[in-house]
Amino acid sequence: MRDVDGDKRPEIFGLSSASGNYRRNVQYTDSSAWFMVFNDHLDFKFKPVEFSGFANSVETKSYKSFNNYGFILSLWAGGTDTTVMDSHILIYDTEGNLLRSRLTSEYGFKSVIRPVVIENANSDRIYLLGDKILEISDNLHVINKTDLPFDSRYFSYLYDLNYDGVVEIILHFYDEDRIIIYNTALQEIINTEINISSERWTFCKYTSSDNRVKTYLEAASSGLFISLEKNRDYYLMYLSFPGIYFLFYLFILLIKRFNTFQVVEKESLKQRLASLQLQGIKSQLDPHFTFNTLNSIASLIYLEDRQAAYDYMNKFTQLLRVMLNDAERLYRSLGEEIEFVNTYLELEKLRFGEKFNYYIDIKEGVTQKEQVPKLVLQTFAENAIKHGLMPCSEGGILKITVLRENDYLKLSVEDNGIGREKASGRSTSTGKGLKLTSEFYEILNQMNSRAISLHFTDLHNDKGETAGTRVDVMVPVDPLIKK
Repeated sequence: MRDVDGDKRPEIFGLSSASGNYRRNVQYTDSSAWFMVFNDHLDFKFKPVEFSGFANSVETKSYKSFNNYGFILSLWAGGTDTTVMDSHILIYDTEGNLLRSRLTSEYGFKSVIRPVVIENANSDRIYLLGDKILEISDNLHVINKTDLPFDSRYFSYLYDLNYDGVVEIILHFYDEDRIIIYNTALQEIINTEINISSERWTFCKYTSSDNRVKTYLEAASSGLFISLEKNRDYYLMYLSFPGIYFLFYLFILLIKRFNTFQVVEKESLKQRLASLQLQGIKSQLDPHFTFNTLNSIASLIYLEDRQAAYDYMNKFTQLLRVMLNDAERLYRSLGEEIEFVNTYLELEKLRFGEKFNYYIDIKEGVTQKEQVPKLVLQTFAENAIKHGLMPCSEGGILKITVLRENDYLKLSVEDNGIGREKASGRSTSTGKGLKLTSEFYEILNQMNSRAISLHFTDLHNDKGETAGTRVDVMVPVDPLIKK
């Protein structure tokens, strides 16, 4: 009941699909649905509107729109009768005139639609409830919409849960045992589990002893209290957003600074490596070594041993070519390094003759394709000859051993010379070569995730006397260079 014509007398409007009934000379025939409005004397306000066909249903609600009254009808044509009109949403005025209509298919509904009207001071709000919720105007245009989280049946209720003068839309999804509550703007404000099997709910207001207002929900033998209150901290969230954005910006800035620092550090390491490489080339091209080698070759030419002179000159040029070609390389294969140090040792043998001999022992399991730092063998072989073997009168032996230990190559350069202690007292060398090598490996270790390590061991004979030095270099088979 509602006053729909402004005469301060409520009208009764309703539907009927009964058969064989008569009311005020209006017959409701089989398979028809009727839309009727009565006044307070139970007289028709206008001629009943028939929706013929089998089987169909009509649900209607009255509404007020800026002091204009009308009715919204949802016609659901769910049968196989082709004479019935398609499912529509219709607007009638208070005189029973059809003002507007629209196919429900245009709204995208797949289920029966229930119209819901929420009263408002100036203009009521009209909603269509189906497999989604639409708010529409009395012109049947969509104002707002929301999709429902479940594609299953539900029961809908309207009640002002927080008693602020505006009702909420309450949906009970029976199969999922969940209750979802929307405000009139179709914003979801509650989505929670509820275990009530009844389909009929009643609501009533309850005030607790501490004057808190709640809603008591009763359904069959079940009951519960619902308290819907405003979140007093809601607006504090808006203050937290700038803080979150600031922290996020600060986090991004720190990451950017850190990445920049890493790039600068990496470039600095590259520049230092380039400098060490240049200094390494200079140390390899030691004038003493070069002049002595050329003098030895010249001696062979003087002695008319042209073939030997040619062979050694070829080895010397090969050595120079490799040093220049590999100037920018940090690593090379073990096979290339062994070939390089073998060429170097042959040239040194040319100078010193039988004063020392050398041996290179490659153990089983070493493929010689492993990557090793450039000059890893030559540097220590040169140091052993210069400081360990040359001070000896004769019988010097230099032994190079390569073996595999788990994921590392163990490169050993061993001599039976005078030892490091005596060599440090006799030599005028500054040890610059070893310092460059140590710094070179230190920088490589900063760039790699697995480190290269050096170990120096003083060897002794049976009498406990110093009998040489061994250098062990542990090189990871896969250095896993950091990006």
